[in-house]
Amino acid sequence: MPDIPPSFLRFLSVLPLLGAPAAAQATQVSNTAQLRVGATQLPSNTVTLQLAQACLPRVSPDGTPGAPGQRAQLRTPGLTTLPYRVTQGGTQAATIDLSATAQGVEGVQVRVQTSAAPDATPLSQLTLQPGESRDVTVAVLADQALAGDVLVNLAAR
Repeated sequence: MPDIPPSFLRFLSVLPLLGAPAAAQATQVSNTAQLRVGATQLPSNTVTLQLAQACLPRVSPDGTPGAPGQRAQLRTPGLTTLPYRVTQGGTQAATIDLSATAQGVEGVQVRVQTSAAPDATPLSQLTLQPGESRDVTVAVLADQALAGDVLVNLAAR
């Protein structure tokens, strides 16, 4: 049987991963290479890669345009605030962009801010460590009474 250097076997074990862009969606990739010489097969050690995103922001309550994170009712002109929590679920510190949207009625303004206080600071980004969370507020402002609900979503990217 030929003498095969361990470094060559390690190279063979990761070779199939180099051309596999579909594997980037998985959370774990395992591979065991085999060297075949004639009728002899020699498996190498199994290599397992744990894949995780560096930045994976999460918003709670989470929503989509069809199923909003929250609803606001403004039957008189004014301001209401909605609490949200943003969490960095990734593996590294990251700056997360924040944006709020409103649907359902016309004449509404929304903004992300640091708190529910009337003089709260507007907020467009957060820098969070892995696992860190921060509470933010979406302010909903209407110049006139609204006949329906405002569907509000907070996006974090």
